[in-house]
Amino acid sequence: MASRNNIVLALENEPVCVVSSFADIAETLGRKSQDGLQLWLDLGNLFEAEGNNLSRLTEIVPHAVYVQVKDYCRRDGGKAFCPAGQGEVPYAEMLRVLFAVGRPRTIAVETHVLDEPAQAIRQSVEFLGKAIGSLG
Repeated sequence: MASRNNIVLALENEPVCVVSSFADIAETLGRKSQDGLQLWLDLGNLFEAEGNNLSRLTEIVPHAVYVQVKDYCRRDGGKAFCPAGQGEVPYAEMLRVLFAVGRPRTIAVETHVLDEPAQAIRQSVEFLGKAIGSLG
């Protein structure tokens, strides 16, 4: 129905949901991509679910119609959000793989930073500009 009405349905990979790991994403898209389901690829969530195991990133990137960027640091036994490029998510590697497979149409910044959110957004956008610019 969505495809017939020129609507893109995208599922976000989210650790608190059923679809978060490479296996979950591949299995779900394998069953539903023929129905028009696409991927809302949250790179921060993917790193949280998979850690440094990025070997299957090239498999899911072609399904991504939307890419979301956010970063976090481990603090006091928990997770604290920070501007992109200042935390644990290996964006240089992830973006290199992403752009090698194909340029995404949309990359969105999500910070979740509560202290000085406007500054966090500016820093994230500046980081992305430099990181993407370095890819050529």
